[in-house]
Amino acid sequence: MPNPPSPTWDENGRKPDSGSNTAKASGEPRRVWVSAALLAALVVTVNAWTTRHLGWGLENAFGITSIAAGLGLAATLGEKFLPEEERGALRISLARIPLAVVAGLWIVFGTIAATRSSIVVFSDAKESYFSNESVILTRMDSVNSIPPAARSSKDEPLRFEVPTSPFGRPYRLKVPGYIDQIIEVHPLTGLTVLPDRDLRVSPSVLFRPPPSALQELSPGSGGKFQILELAGKTSRPLVVSCQKSSFLLGREQEIPSGWPELWKLELDVSGVTAVSSMTSAALLGWHHYTPLRPPRDLTPDMVLEARVISGGNAIIARARVRLRTDPLIDVPLVAESTPKALTPKEVPSCPAAE
Repeated sequence: MPNPPSPTWDENGRKPDSGSNTAKASGEPRRVWVSAALLAALVVTVNAWTTRHLGWGLENAFGITSIAAGLGLAATLGEKFLPEEERGALRISLARIPLAVVAGLWIVFGTIAATRSSIVVFSDAKESYFSNESVILTRMDSVNSIPPAARSSKDEPLRFEVPTSPFGRPYRLKVPGYIDQIIEVHPLTGLTVLPDRDLRVSPSVLFRPPPSALQELSPGSGGKFQILELAGKTSRPLVVSCQKSSFLLGREQEIPSGWPELWKLELDVSGVTAVSSMTSAALLGWHHYTPLRPPRDLTPDMVLEARVISGGNAIIARARVRLRTDPLIDVPLVAESTPKALTPKEVPSCPAAE
């Protein structure tokens, strides 16, 4: 009978452990697949984060996922089917990156994603776009504004890249035509602001001169309409107009459909309806308002005084109002029983544009 083959010994005189070699060989593909899967997930996640917060990246999530999965599969197949000599030349492939390095990349990305975020501000229905200077974003502990990121077109939304924390960070946002508001910015998701949906509209006021004052605002009469902002014992002129109409100060609003009926009742109570022509003129003058833009957006608790100054330089009607959060309020001016005379220096001039 032939003798059984003698065991093979290695050069050090030790018998090789075939079990450990088998386990090592079987564990190698598993390690490769784990590395490839983690790297593919990292590529997809980083792309989604840069697209959301920096505004650049591959927009098609399916495409970037396919690319990442393809790279991982190619590296795995190369490890399995290439000869040993060629596999040695591919040490720098993605599949050969140690798991510790992949985990480190995830930690670095996680640290950045947890401390950086973004705020994207879109334009509203009334504005085609907001300029970089019109939207103001400030930190709660600073008065310095944060500039938005550069954009390739003015039609693109404004993007602010800001620091944050895993628990969020508050900022103060001011958009033209809206009340400034405190917003909370969290990591990963960031914040998208649609002014029409997310912000409160700056208040507007419809000032209605009485019929007698409307006559004084007729062309050639020399009457003037003026609005002042009151702060304590001081006053600051805001706008002046010489049109025969009512006046809408602030953001343009649509007049509620029920207001004209209330105005007619107001005229009935005052006895003006005895003269139908005066009633019609007053209702038309109030309905077709003159829009007036203040030097800055109106805010709640602001105190305004509106007055009509006659051609003889006397206040013949006035009204005072403290603004609230209502988008639009109706303020009728009351005729003065004793007109107050003004000095020539106190009488404003009509705007040149009118």
